[in-house]
Amino acid sequence: RCAARAARLVVLSACLLAAPVSAAAPPAEELPPLNLAVLQGARRWLERAPRYDPSYFKIAYPGGDVPPDRGACTDLIVRAMRHAGLDLQVLIHEDRLARPQAYPRGLRVDRNLDHRLTVNHLAYFRKHAQSLTTRTDPAHLSEWLPGDLVFYGRRRVWHAGIVSDIRLGSGVPHIIDSHKDGGGVSERFPLTHWGAILAHFRLVDAPS
Repeated sequence: RCAARAARLVVLSACLLAAPVSAAAPPAEELPPLNLAVLQGARRWLERAPRYDPSYFKIAYPGGDVPPDRGACTDLIVRAMRHAGLDLQVLIHEDRLARPQAYPRGLRVDRNLDHRLTVNHLAYFRKHAQSLTTRTDPAHLSEWLPGDLVFYGRRRVWHAGIVSDIRLGSGVPHIIDSHKDGGGVSERFPLTHWGAILAHFRLVDAPS
């Protein structure tokens, strides 16, 4: 009896320890449609698990993509947004032509590359998406929804990811991103893993 009781206590303790590992994100039906589509697109590429590779490629335009077995953090965002019906290759390239002053100087316009640079993503989304909190303390965690976009850096952006619907017990969400430390596209890291958050965006409407 004592042995059986001890075994039950061990199992119960393990369950109690495991319980706070994840906390529920908002149900899918409560997400904005674009958020849901971006999240679903990110999950498709999470399943395919392309390896991290930021190499330059010549690709078709529009609808061009790097080889499907590889890509950088921005390639994941491009692919996820295409699942939502938005082609960042075209949107960023045309926005650069229309608003060159909003983009970093010294970077040549290149339809193969414009949509693959984090600095260009930042310039585009600052104009065409809703800018939200960059704070991750408990009082602000509810403002992070699955399918939101997050960019990391201080004065300059260096990494980007998509907010996941999986959360730690603390309420901090994971991100789906592509990084060499994760072996490519993964869901290994929480929102706070990469340090300073430079920007947080949500698509509110499809660009016209």
